[in-house]
Amino acid sequence: MAFFNLFLAAPTVLLVVLAGTYLWTNIRYRLALRSTKAVHEPPHLPYAIPWLGSSLEFLDQNVGGFYHKLFRRHPRDAGACTALLGGDSIHLLNSPTAVQAMFKLKNEVANRDSMNRNIMLNCCGMSAEDYDKYGPEYHQDHQLSQEFLLRQSNANELGIEFARCLRDVLLSELRAIGGEQKATKRVELYDWLRTAMFKASATTYMGDHVLKSYPDFATDFIAWDSGFLDLMFGFGKLMAPKAHAAREKAIAGITKWIEDVDRLTEGKCPYPNDPNVAWEPNWGSRLSRGRQQLWHDLGLSQRGRASAELGISFGLNSNAIPATNWMLLHILDPKTPDILPRVLAEIKTAAVVNADDTITLDIQKLASQPLLQSIFHETLRRYTDVMVTRELFDDVKLPLDDNDKESSRSLLLKKGSMVIAPSLMNHWDSTFYVDPPADVFYAERFLAPASSEKKEIGEYVFSTAAAGNRMWPWGGGKTICPGRLFAKQEAMAAVAMTLLSFDIEPVDKTSFKIPGLAKSNPGSVSLAPNGDVEVWLRPKSKSES
Repeated sequence: MAFFNLFLAAPTVLLVVLAGTYLWTNIRYRLALRSTKAVHEPPHLPYAIPWLGSSLEFLDQNVGGFYHKLFRRHPRDAGACTALLGGDSIHLLNSPTAVQAMFKLKNEVANRDSMNRNIMLNCCGMSAEDYDKYGPEYHQDHQLSQEFLLRQSNANELGIEFARCLRDVLLSELRAIGGEQKATKRVELYDWLRTAMFKASATTYMGDHVLKSYPDFATDFIAWDSGFLDLMFGFGKLMAPKAHAAREKAIAGITKWIEDVDRLTEGKCPYPNDPNVAWEPNWGSRLSRGRQQLWHDLGLSQRGRASAELGISFGLNSNAIPATNWMLLHILDPKTPDILPRVLAEIKTAAVVNADDTITLDIQKLASQPLLQSIFHETLRRYTDVMVTRELFDDVKLPLDDNDKESSRSLLLKKGSMVIAPSLMNHWDSTFYVDPPADVFYAERFLAPASSEKKEIGEYVFSTAAAGNRMWPWGGGKTICPGRLFAKQEAMAAVAMTLLSFDIEPVDKTSFKIPGLAKSNPGSVSLAPNGDVEVWLRPKSKSES
């Protein structure tokens, strides 16, 4: 009888706990908002369920859903808040001033080492034994990426090679269509584009042999990429069987490539800094060769080497490919008919038609075109969801306001806490991006008159002044993406080669609609479309290219 009474009372007890928790956390939140202290901790968002806190709201798979709801009840001017997520109190920064200050913190004060380990072990399948060798020397890998991806001359070299590889992929597509002016092919643009771009990117970075040893690399990468966040959040095989299977298949395929090339080269790797060898068929780019040498020096297993290569494949492709798709969709949008001819005019200034009718791109010139740059930058603003994270190893104070404000405020963040700066909080800030509003893709958002005298004749230059310090699609600080320069060149080269090679027309012009955003977990980096657009591809004649 006593047990039965206890059973009947359980719902009442639960309701009391939930109501009491919400009342207490709500009072705490209101008092924090009213605080007039110049230095204060972020207000802790109220919640009803202990441990879970705001987790269910935060994991809203409608892109930006959590932030839209947050700013209906939480003042944006507060600059930050703290959310209880799975038992951990996480600080969420939206003040651009605080975020930029966080980027400047020294590595011993704040870093993302624990996240790096999580990504390599869970997402890329590296063993703990291999990570014990790789982790302490991660800075060497980062230095290689900075040297061969960020240095302008090396990035240009890689961009030129990517354009060549993509040209070869598109030429095979042209031959498959028939190469005749009237021949057409009906494709789903994103599905077609990401396969073509991945093949070109893999060959550029890894050499000719990778797709011969592992012909399903593109298909398997797409499957693994789709489950990346499930792996990062630590979902096991029972909860995310497809993600685990895709990871293991990708590791097996890359391992076969490594073993095949090791056998071909007798385990030797050409010196990456040889001025006469920008790219070679076995290991590919300078970066690939430098990394393979590093894996040998660190004594990584074959699986460890494959895991590291899977990781960089994510960095080289997961941003550039979706960005290229969004760029093309907005360039081709019939609602803005003036954009396509203007983009083509810019592209043609950087294109050279060779004696054999193939096209070579001046990558540096292409990447400096103002409208193309504006479209690329607007794509990053509208279609990237980056969560820059730092674990704090000391108490820190971050300014909330610009120095010129009379009453400057600062945040106090305690040692041991985790800080996240979600890009969407600022990229989609409707109080800052007003005309056109933040939810509108505006190709010319980052164009400014070349000068007051030239404004009347419509001469413009690319300028990021429209964003101020409110954009960080590549992260920030010492961990800012070292491949950002190459990613920009990769996307622009793909747009250029595609538009120079094909006339692209929607199958149904009257109902052309740019897809919305696919559901995804927060921090999915590049936002994928929730559908595709069917188009006709028609090879351009020589005179049209």
